[in-house]
Amino acid sequence: MTKKVVGLFLIGLIVSSASLFAGGAKEAPEAAVAAEIGNEAPQLAALVAAGDLPPLEQRLPSEPLVVEPVDRIGEYGGTWRRAVLGGADEANMTRTVLYNMLVRWAPDWSGVIPDIAKSFTVNDDSTAFTFQLREGMRWSDGHPFTSADIRFWFEAVFSNPNLTAGCMDVAGVELLDVEVHDEYSLTFRFAGPSGLFLQTLASPGFGENVVSYARHYFEQFHAEYNPDIDEVLRAEDFGDWVDLFDHKNNRTANVEQPTLNGWVVTNPYDGTTTEVRFERNPYYWKVDTEGNQLPYLDRVVFDVLQDGEVVLLRTLDGQYDLIGRHVANAANRPVLFQSMDRGNFRFIEEVSDSSTAMALHYNFTHQDPVKREVIENKNFRVGLSHAINRDEINDLIFAGLAEPWQVAPLRTSAFFDEEFAKQFTEYDVELANEHLDRAGYTQRDSQGYRVGPDGNRISLMIELINSDEQIAVLELIQGYWREVGVHMDFRPMDRSLLWERKGNLLHDIMVWQGTGGLNPIMTPVRWIPVAGGAHHGIGWSYWYNNPDHALAEEPPAPVKRKLELYDAVRSVGDPQRQHELMTEVLEISRESFRLTGIVIPPPGYKVVRNDFHNVPEVMPGSWNYPTPGPTTPEQYFTTRGR
Repeated sequence: MTKKVVGLFLIGLIVSSASLFAGGAKEAPEAAVAAEIGNEAPQLAALVAAGDLPPLEQRLPSEPLVVEPVDRIGEYGGTWRRAVLGGADEANMTRTVLYNMLVRWAPDWSGVIPDIAKSFTVNDDSTAFTFQLREGMRWSDGHPFTSADIRFWFEAVFSNPNLTAGCMDVAGVELLDVEVHDEYSLTFRFAGPSGLFLQTLASPGFGENVVSYARHYFEQFHAEYNPDIDEVLRAEDFGDWVDLFDHKNNRTANVEQPTLNGWVVTNPYDGTTTEVRFERNPYYWKVDTEGNQLPYLDRVVFDVLQDGEVVLLRTLDGQYDLIGRHVANAANRPVLFQSMDRGNFRFIEEVSDSSTAMALHYNFTHQDPVKREVIENKNFRVGLSHAINRDEINDLIFAGLAEPWQVAPLRTSAFFDEEFAKQFTEYDVELANEHLDRAGYTQRDSQGYRVGPDGNRISLMIELINSDEQIAVLELIQGYWREVGVHMDFRPMDRSLLWERKGNLLHDIMVWQGTGGLNPIMTPVRWIPVAGGAHHGIGWSYWYNNPDHALAEEPPAPVKRKLELYDAVRSVGDPQRQHELMTEVLEISRESFRLTGIVIPPPGYKVVRNDFHNVPEVMPGSWNYPTPGPTTPEQYFTTRGR
């Protein structure tokens, strides 16, 4: 017997916070599609008239997904303008133009709903997930999208150790097979209960991979499917088919790659351009409640910038239509507020799932044995935490809108633990010195700095991406730590360089947000090294995912226990049992105190031009969500210049 899942599939997610979000784009019942096909963009209609594009009824699936606009039916035309910062900001595009999965998060983040899939069912023990696709759906080049494309992903990519590192797990459970029943029906079968599979499908990463490989395009670059692969390699000037295959799978840079997204990249994000451009997909499979094909906007354009200050200046001038990333922080809020009339924009509210606006991620798998010994000393970390004047940081940097907090779930989370959230946040220089002395570092050099186990001054380098707000906080922390005899410097850098150094275990401390404040089950990396986002234990994450990795390191017993518990979380379908297991993970994390939080993020916001429409006034803020993708940007529209 199966459990029919047509609407929400809710497994202990953000229930306590769901009421905060209202007004997001909604998927209307399939029956709401107009009896007759509605309109299409004028440019597409012209191509149809010229005989260069099939009629709309031949481009839409028989049952397109119907989206109810946030405010009203939109108008065709115009551009959504944004910015990316540096050369590794692909996540910016994942959040905006690339969020289309088999299933997706509901706009209010209350659960999982159908998207590319028309519907889905789950068997009683959560080991089999069956999806019905939309008949007649097409890739952006007009080729049919069917179960064969997902089967190709499973056989050619996911099951191929050259392309997926030999790991067959999804959300911690082995994926045994993707069984195709017919062109539009297939089943994912697991070795055991997969309690987080649907949520994983709705999130960035795995979910997008499942629906990114058009078989008719990618099989030409795969040695097992193309007997003439050597000729292709010579023509493409590649020596290895795996490298070529990976190179071709780039939705932000490969202009030839077919896609199911609302816009198709036409000017690539490849390090050579100053502008990334996405143009409307003529075969997009969503419509509004009057049957009009989405998206309304002709294109989405990202300026490629290297300086956050330039992003701010252009936002102040009203050059960007909807933007938050890289600009909407507490430090910029006053000047943005003062420029609302000048830039013709307003603020909308973003409710963050971050436990802290920034967190200090000590590197527990550091390649330097002396640095590692210092970092592993809990009294040392506790002392440095007590040395931070969070109230002053709140007043000076966050306009008094934040609150001292460790990397722990928020009050609105079902996992809230006040002891965890508030431990070691009291500003007390005397207590800080007591812990640092207790750590064994009582000797000082001629300038009053504490001396480490090698007889040299303890000096820590904090690395971060360029952020004026975080730099301002670190300047204060630098002074606080100097007062207790610990030398610290910090180094802002491009995201790609930071990722390279982190991946090679070279950082002392890295600054990043304390994610997972609302739903730690879906964003566990601040506490559990299950993926590369576990900046505090990259070597441990290598061990967990691939013990043969050159930098893999077996974690200590408490970390191993957390990994075992999280594996159990992902292998059960019972929400209550998941909650119990994750609570134990957090209890171990509270005791070990490996990350240092600063303050809860102040109320978040995004900047929206007043002539940019169908944007909800409140939305969740999270990478896991990922903001603003689940609000269906395809139904945004602009009246600028009209």
